[in-house]
Amino acid sequence: MAAESAKVAVWTCDLRTFTLRFLSAWKPVLGREESALPLAEIWELVHPDDRARTIAALNEHLEGRAAVYESEQRMLHADGSYRWVLSRGVVSYDDQDWPSHFSGADIDVTDRKTLEETLQRSEERFRYLVENITDVIYTTDLEGRVTYMSPVAERLYGYSAAEMLDRPFSDFIFPEDLAEVAGGLRQAVSGNPQPHDHRIVSKAGNVCWVRNNTTAIVKDGRIVGLRGIISDVTDRRLAEDSLRALTGTLEQQVAERTRETLAATERIRLITDNTSDMLSQVSLDGVYQYVSPAHERILGYATQELLGKSVVDLLHPDDLDRITNSIQEVLGGAATEKAEFRYRHADGHYVWMETTGKVLLDDDGSPYGAVLAGRDITERRHLEAELRQSHKMEAVGRLAGGIAHDFNNILGAIIGNVELATQDVGRGHPAVESLDEIAKASRRAKDLVHRILAFSRQQQPSQSVMSLQPIVDESVSLLRVVLPAGIELVTTLDPDTPPVRADASHIHQVLVNLCTNAWQALEARVGRIDVALDAVTVDAEDARASADLRAGLFARLSVTDAGEGMDAATLERIFEPFFTTKSAGGGTGLGLSVVHGIVKAHGGAIAVTSAPGKGTRFCLYFPAVETVLPGVAGEAPGAKPLPAVGGQHVLYVDDEEALVLLVTRTLERSGFRVSGYTRAEEAVAAVRADPGGFDVVVTDFNMPRLSGLDVARELSRLRSDLPVVLASGYITEELRAQATEAGVREMIYKPNTVEELCEVVRRIASAPKIS
Repeated sequence: MAAESAKVAVWTCDLRTFTLRFLSAWKPVLGREESALPLAEIWELVHPDDRARTIAALNEHLEGRAAVYESEQRMLHADGSYRWVLSRGVVSYDDQDWPSHFSGADIDVTDRKTLEETLQRSEERFRYLVENITDVIYTTDLEGRVTYMSPVAERLYGYSAAEMLDRPFSDFIFPEDLAEVAGGLRQAVSGNPQPHDHRIVSKAGNVCWVRNNTTAIVKDGRIVGLRGIISDVTDRRLAEDSLRALTGTLEQQVAERTRETLAATERIRLITDNTSDMLSQVSLDGVYQYVSPAHERILGYATQELLGKSVVDLLHPDDLDRITNSIQEVLGGAATEKAEFRYRHADGHYVWMETTGKVLLDDDGSPYGAVLAGRDITERRHLEAELRQSHKMEAVGRLAGGIAHDFNNILGAIIGNVELATQDVGRGHPAVESLDEIAKASRRAKDLVHRILAFSRQQQPSQSVMSLQPIVDESVSLLRVVLPAGIELVTTLDPDTPPVRADASHIHQVLVNLCTNAWQALEARVGRIDVALDAVTVDAEDARASADLRAGLFARLSVTDAGEGMDAATLERIFEPFFTTKSAGGGTGLGLSVVHGIVKAHGGAIAVTSAPGKGTRFCLYFPAVETVLPGVAGEAPGAKPLPAVGGQHVLYVDDEEALVLLVTRTLERSGFRVSGYTRAEEAVAAVRADPGGFDVVVTDFNMPRLSGLDVARELSRLRSDLPVVLASGYITEELRAQATEAGVREMIYKPNTVEELCEVVRRIASAPKIS
């Protein structure tokens, strides 16, 4: 009865008749009723794939090369299935030392073989998870020396796992955090594990913050070491569970294999339950068979809501075909690759995911499913989009700056020649009206160039430390006059708003543009526009939401309307130059581009919130300054009159021939002698030939071969007291510093009027010479 309940059959074989007799029932093992069978029929019950190996084991014993016959093979059960059977036996000899009998037992080990296959699959999944998740898994002994470190540790620490083994765990901790880590380890040992943050030091000396979840390793009721998971990305929880001892009636080998299987399963559960990535297992048709708890945190679905669903059920329609093909490729054995797609959250919005997959194979090499590891990359995708937009704006800005420079030269020639023509014909001439219209158009074009330069941030603002409240008050007062009577302009200005470094005219321009846009958004021509000014502290988390915003104290200027609002597609393009939603003739599309350029030039950032029918809010962030710097004293009142012109010799250099002709005529008409050149080399050669023959030099900055700075440096070597005036369409602080170093006496903006140019030349040419 004992043999029958244990699925054991005892047998003996007469080696003279080759008949196998069963001393105990064979039915518990193979379900058969026979008490004796010829040995040849016994071999027929052995699975064909196992027969040769079983016969070889028997021969090895019969030939004396093995003390005991032992073999595991599949044997045909009475119900037609195959059962795994462990056969053990020994040969007995007669008085003449001839083998007479062969006795032994058969044990049904099918359950053990099934556990072994389960263990193999579990170990395969465990290896994949450990090698592919971003978290570092480690163990230490009670003395704090590393006994295991997962391979992914090299990406975080710079050390290979082998280099970290048997070293004190404290070697890799930032010295100032040793006490904090020691406290967390003591909590783990005491049975009250708590996640703790600390810094680590990599092999290259880099320092970064990690979150360490540590629990005690308990064996036979006592603590033998520590186990932990380290992450430099997100919080995670590590729960401590003791391994439960198993009892059973199987032999020791089966019991040990069972404990190993349960331990592997527990390790997998601890990893999958506590990792920040979403881990899942799917069937060949893509149906979820397992999902880790991270799915609920990232996607909002409880585990039971996802089990039984297909991985494609929640995909964004635009990603469906691409990801479906990718899943089939992975299940077909293709190399693992990262895939990015959108997954629908439980509340309806879509989350960007980055996922890798690994096919699972059975013993025959056939796929039976796949393991997937995914992470939320929504924030990264948003930042990448902002960065692309920033690069695009910078590229357009550089193009706009280059166009503005060339247009400055053309515009300077137009403005100057109009002024000369007006002087030539006199105010009573019929052409004066047309010339005045040309002058008006030129001034509008000049203003447009300034706006383009403001957008491209190539026009240096005249910034000083100031309070924004008086500027906002003044701008709102002016706007109340020009806005329709049905528009209510409401201000909320916090007197404690910190000062900023700003250009007052640019802040005024920003407010005019934003309030004008808000008024136009109120289609009924009635409504309310709110202008607010306050102080706001941006923390590191808020700063990550924008590529331009950083942590710190800011003065926040906001303009809010309850107008028609904008959709997401329009929001993505509002700062593009010449983009407008207005009808033809309704606007240039430069207003918000200029606002963007001005805010960037002030080191600030813009945040816009809007939705169709919900209105729009622009928030402008200007960095606060801690102290108000003293202003620069202006010139004393009562400037001296300019001296009369006495035929001073002016050297003028510009690569634009029209400007050289214009300036030559203008200055000669004012009483100067002028030598004009379009090639900087010829101008330098003229001074080299006659260093004392010139009283002042006016040179353009942006010229081919030799720039205006190069000309100034060369002339300084030829004659150090010769005053040089540098003209440029955009003047930055960096250019001013370089000009001063090159010996430039003064700088003027292009395009300038005839009066401006003559005034500067007359003042410089008539000034006392520097000895």
